[in-house]
Amino acid sequence: MIIYGWKDTISDNYIVTDARLCAHCNNVVQWQIFKVIAWFTLFFVPLIPYNARYSCVCPVCNNSYHLTRERFFEICRQGNTIPLTRLGIHHKPSQCILFTLISIGIYFFFLMHNIAKNINTIAGPHDGKQTMNIFLCSWLIAYVIRFVVSQVLFMTDINHALNTFILVLAFMMPLLVWLYKLSCRVGNELKRRGIDYSFDVKDFWLYFVLGTFVLIGPFVFIYKVANASIKLAEHYNQNGVYA
Repeated sequence: MIIYGWKDTISDNYIVTDARLCAHCNNVVQWQIFKVIAWFTLFFVPLIPYNARYSCVCPVCNNSYHLTRERFFEICRQGNTIPLTRLGIHHKPSQCILFTLISIGIYFFFLMHNIAKNINTIAGPHDGKQTMNIFLCSWLIAYVIRFVVSQVLFMTDINHALNTFILVLAFMMPLLVWLYKLSCRVGNELKRRGIDYSFDVKDFWLYFVLGTFVLIGPFVFIYKVANASIKLAEHYNQNGVYA
């Protein structure tokens, strides 16, 4: 039995420090602006975003007004917004490695999911991108690619070892592309905010890809990307999205 549905989540939730008059209650107040994302859910897990709405609301009478996407980000770029919701900070990098080992890699996917959510909130207004849900990418899409490749290989005369290698590579490719793009966004946002920490896409190639052959490499990557995510979240919580 497949359980699916729809769910709204609030992101980019800010208070505008410049007080403005509410035409409904005639109070001069600091307005709240936010973004609502509508998701398609599978087994109650949000997988695919299919719509976004932007609103501002008076905190006194709760009267709300629709904002266009352009107007929303124009207000944010003025630099007078304060994040209303602080970003959650995951476990320490060393603990992330420990939990990944204990869970036989399962924790890694939840860690990357949380890092992607944070980077969407922090960097989204600047680069205009949204990192895909890692569970959708690494499981569903990877399974579809593996199935298609397996059907193609079935019709060709390839030895068993090469066949297995191609299938494993096809299954891993969506995850590798996902991690590559995440590393790019994290590295770019560190530079944009002037955070003194060395992490970019080179760390992905060096530690997660090439480092796999010496086993310890992926754990170094986890440590560095987790540490970079913590620094970005702390900077965002203190300075806001347009720091």
